[in-house]
Parts: sequence; structure tokens; C-alpha cells
Amino acid sequence: MKWKFIVNVIVLAIIVIIVIIFISQTFVTCKRPQPIPKDKAAFIGHWSSRTGFHIYIDSSGIADVTLIHDEDNPDFEKLFIGVDDEYAKDMLFGFEGDTAIYVLQEHVKYKSLRIERSPYMDGDTCKMILNSVLLIKIDK
Repeated sequence: MKWKFIVNVIVLAIIVIIVIIFISQTFVTCKRPQPIPKDKAAFIGHWSSRTGFHIYIDSSGIADVTLIHDEDNPDFEKLFIGVDDEYAKDMLFGFEGDTAIYVLQEHVKYKSLRIERSPYMDGDTCKMILNSVLLIKIDK
């Protein structure tokens, strides 16, 4: 009889732990897009590297990322976000202070990219540097 009580307590404890994990994961991962702050509006647009990385940053805080899969290219590892292009659509985009941006696909992947140089004008071309890779804004 005592062993039934112990089994019931263990089962109840496991159920409580599962519920706590589920609730905590729900609160942690239920992020909503945050509009790009006005002081960071220069980041909005379509950016491209010479090696095939593209990021489309929308003012709503959503980004689409594409990257030509070329592991021989030294820039690939610097910018690879860890998900296939089909999953890299409608990703949450945001800032980690003034030093990094992030892209997040809930339950799939989170990637932080270091801002080495915020968007700046070089002649008539807008550029920025993320993770030591030059990106050029290809829309005006």
C-alpha cells in the first residue's frame, strides 16, 4: 500500500514539473515583434553582402534572411543563422543595446550578430558591418 502512495507522489511531481516547464517556455518564447526604434531606422531595408547573405528588415521588427550555403566561404560561418531559408522568414528582429542585432524564430533558432559599424554613408552607398562582414543597402 505504501508503494502506491510513493508512485502517486512521483507521478504527481513529474506532472507538476512538466507543467512548470511548459508554462515557463511559453512565457520565454512568446515574443512579439517590436517596431524598429526611430534612432535605429537606418537599419530598415534590404541589405546584402558580396557573398550572398541577404537580410530584409521591416520597420515592424520582422526580418527575412537568406544565405547561399557555401561552407568554403569564410563569411558563411560569420553570418549563418543556423536555419534553412524556408525557416528564416518572418523572424523577429531586434537590438541588443547598440552592440548587436538578433534574429529569432520561435522554437527554432536565435542568432546574435555583432554590430561593428552601424549604417553609414560611403558616397551614395549605405553600408554597415556585422560580424566583420560588409553589408550594402540595396534599396533606397
